[in-house]
Amino acid sequence: MSTSGRSARRAPVMSWALAGATVLALAPALVLLGLNDDQMAAGRIGTYAILAVAAGLYAGTGRLITSRLPGNAIGWLLALIGLAVAVTLVTEQYALYGLATALGSVPAAKLAGWLSGTVGLDGGPGPRARAPVPLAGPARTLTRR
Repeated sequence: MSTSGRSARRAPVMSWALAGATVLALAPALVLLGLNDDQMAAGRIGTYAILAVAAGLYAGTGRLITSRLPGNAIGWLLALIGLAVAVTLVTEQYALYGLATALGSVPAAKLAGWLSGTVGLDGGPGPRARAPVPLAGPARTLTRR
């Protein structure tokens, strides 16, 4: 059996696996989004919902293209982009849940935040994060704009 014959049979399995992994990442992301609604502004919740739909569309379109044309790199890229967006959403929501909504209730929340880029290496807020509680004392003076 030729190598191209085996890879042609593996392509549909891999495309379904990427689409399935995207759905499996989106499900807990949306559950955590609902649990974290007190910590997020309404506009940001809407943005996350739109990103979840976009991730599903990217993965679905990628799966459709790769099932018809397994050698087309665009289909694989679309599927991977959908998975990457879904993983980012779930890690951000997991970190927010573990560090703000229910402090200490889930393991490795700082690691998830670091992986998503919302928490810095020292465990403090990263470049896109904001403090979940109002700051007091010297910290408030330093952050006042």
